[in-house]
Amino acid sequence: YTLKHLSLPFITNLTGIAVLADLLNIESYVVWKPEDWNPEFIIDGVVRWDDGKDINKVFEKHFYLNRKTKLVHADNLEKLIDI
Repeated sequence: YTLKHLSLPFITNLTGIAVLADLLNIESYVVWKPEDWNPEFIIDGVVRWDDGKDINKVFEKHFYLNRKTKLVHADNLEKLIDI
């Protein structure tokens, strides 16, 4: 109920609640930065996970691309919201 009735975009990281927001078609931002990942998942400065997929491929695998959820690097979040 809380998610469905938000008046602002929902901001989260790559978790189950982000997938739920995507399924509810709620405007949301999945924020990531390499420092959030264990070092073994960072190869040449790129997050690689789930059999070597980069962060964008992981997002594409778990989220519907025609909905209101967007993958955003932490450095770009301020540009998307009014702070």
